[in-house]
Amino acid sequence: MPMLPVVRAHLDSAARNPAMMRKQMTQHQAEVKHLVDAMHSDMLAMGVQSDAAYEALADSVVNGSARLGSAGGAEFKRQVAHHIDQIRRLAAMYESKTSAMQ
Repeated sequence: MPMLPVVRAHLDSAARNPAMMRKQMTQHQAEVKHLVDAMHSDMLAMGVQSDAAYEALADSVVNGSARLGSAGGAEFKRQVAHHIDQIRRLAAMYESKTSAMQ
């Protein structure tokens, strides 16, 4: 998926500066939803089956981005780190599932 390098660069920036994510929260939440939807559509188009672990992680990624909006202080930084890890794991699962189909 061509957008994954851009996503990874964004995650690297957010990991270095979590406050950046707070300033761009609405945009980030929309981009996360778009990413999850695009990966799902891509997998469907390739005939790649999802599984419960992938779907649970995708749901957690979307829900995690929503929770970031209400967190503050040290809890916000902790949630950002967790959220970034989840997105990275979801991207890795997507790549693993689709690599044989490309």
